[in-house]
Amino acid sequence: GDRLKQIDKKHHVVEKTSKGMARAGDRLKQIDDKHHVVEKTSKGMAAAGDRLKHINEKHHVVEKTSKGMAAAGDRLKHINEKHHVVERTSKSITKSAKKVAKAMRKK
Repeated sequence: GDRLKQIDKKHHVVEKTSKGMARAGDRLKQIDDKHHVVEKTSKGMAAAGDRLKHINEKHHVVEKTSKGMAAAGDRLKHINEKHHVVERTSKSITKSAKKVAKAMRKK
């Protein structure tokens, strides 16, 4: 707190930073006025969104992805029910944690 105030009082950091930011903002506005960066970016993003929407309507990407994820989830559930993966993993982690804790207590 106080140290930062001393540095700012000596070097005028806040004032210089504010002026620098204002100059940068002015320069960005000049560039945008000349090259229409914001407008072009907005149009490009809108076009990309339209293209993605068209691709999805044609190929049903979202629907297929959702179905694929649901099928994968069902398959993982089946594997877990058959092989008890979560239960075995949990037991193994617990067992390892107990060994580590026991080893740490010995030190």
